[in-house]
Order: sequence, then structure tokens, then C-alpha cells
Amino acid sequence: MARRDAFVGRERQLDELLAHWRAASEGEGGFVVVSGEAGIGKTRLVEHLVAEVGRAAGVAWGTCVGPDAPPLWPWRAVLRDLPGDPGTVTAGPATAGAGDFADRAGDRARTYAVVVERLRLAAAARPLLVVLDDLHWADPDSLSLLRLAAGEVRRAPVLVVGTLRPDEAAAASDVRAALSELASSTEVVHLDGLPVDAVARLVGELIGREARPEVAAAVVRRTGGNPFFVRELMRLLVAEGGVDAVMSGGPLEVPPRVRDVLLRRVSQLSASTRSVL
Repeated sequence: MARRDAFVGRERQLDELLAHWRAASEGEGGFVVVSGEAGIGKTRLVEHLVAEVGRAAGVAWGTCVGPDAPPLWPWRAVLRDLPGDPGTVTAGPATAGAGDFADRAGDRARTYAVVVERLRLAAAARPLLVVLDDLHWADPDSLSLLRLAAGEVRRAPVLVVGTLRPDEAAAASDVRAALSELASSTEVVHLDGLPVDAVARLVGELIGREARPEVAAAVVRRTGGNPFFVRELMRLLVAEGGVDAVMSGGPLEVPPRVRDVLLRRVSQLSASTRSVL
């Protein structure tokens, strides 16, 4: 099987992110959304951006985990990753630490100001890359803070990168409203399925031998070039000893984990749409 860092077909998008990072490093901060369907490689692309910027950057990573998470959950993780003392930060006359998040509406402005100030302080030492993974699951408070931070970082060496599934974002009214408000100041890097040549390279790395163009084309027809689907398909074939059959033109089955993803997406549709499907 391939190493976890196998990375094909996203060189152009990585170059785009690196260009945004260079601009941020020079003081022109910004907000970039990496957009694409589940399994298309958004998080992996951002991981490679982090690896490329290396020690030249401070990196803070937060992940949105859904409606059951506490308010501002991804930003709490971001604060824990920031350099310096995570316990106390001065914001006007008050101090607050990474865990000091009040839920009352009257305290939100102070809380947001504390986070933005922490971002500025961290960026004063070296340029800062902030990752907000799975923004389609962000809570309302995290989105409000993102709207504020995205505007403030334009005057600092900070690049905020969010990953997003557009179909799930469109179904979440809070996320849709926040992205609409930020649209004029947001750069978007969209990921589609991998082309046949990239799938051939990926399949070759996954099975340890060269994949013929016609085999790669069959995999693309079956998976849409979605890297997660390609990997799961190859894992299934390797586990069940079906690689040789597929390489000889045999049928391609749907792997269980891919089936789970598809069923979850179907479950989000209306009852009438599911009946038609």
C-alpha cells in the first residue's frame, strides 16, 4: 500500500496555496477556502501546505466537529497551538486564557478580541498559518469569529485556510450566510476529481506496479477520480486478492467505506428524492 504522504495530481493547487502564503508572509494576510466533495483531498492538500512552509511559519490547526461540539471548538484548538504562553493574554483591562470562553452574548466581543489579539501576537514573531478544517460543520460562534478574524488578518502576516464541502455548506444556513458575507474577500481553491494520468500514478503507488491507461480510465469512471474512493477501491482489491483480475479488465466493486459515505449523503436528501433514487 502507498505511504500516507502519497500526493499526486494537486501540484497546481498547492502552488496556488503557496502563492497565498507568500503574500501573507509579506504582510498581505487573507482567507482561503479549499473546496470540494468528501474524500477529494482537501485536508491532505492543506497538510502538504503545512509541510512546505515548514519552520518558516507558526501553524495553528482547529477542526470543526459538528453540532454537538462546544461553542468556538476549532478556535480553542487554534489557541492551544499558538506559540507563547497559552494561559493568559491581555485584552484591554481583562485577561483570558485558551479555556476562558464565555457563552453569554455580552462577553462575545471581548472573547473575539482576545482571539484576534492572540493571532496578532503570534504573527508578530513569525508569519502564521491558521487552518480551520471542515468549516461546513462550524458552529455559529466560530463563524462569527471567522468573519471578524478574516477582516483583521488582512493587516497582518496571517493566512487563514478553511476546508469545506460545498454541498453540506449549502445545506447549513449559518455557514452559507457567513461565506456569503465573506465572499468578496475570500480566495477559493476548488478540487475536482483527479485526471486519468494522476489516477494511474496513484493506483501504481497503491498496488506497487504500473497501472495501464485503460485500467486507470476504468477506475476514474468508477470513482470520478475521487482520491478517497480510489484508495478504498485499491485497498479492497489488495485485501481480497482482486488486483490481477482488475488489471486484466475485471469488474470493480464498491468498497464498504465508500458505500458508507454515499449512504450518508443520500440520507441527507428529502424522502421523495430518496424514493426516486
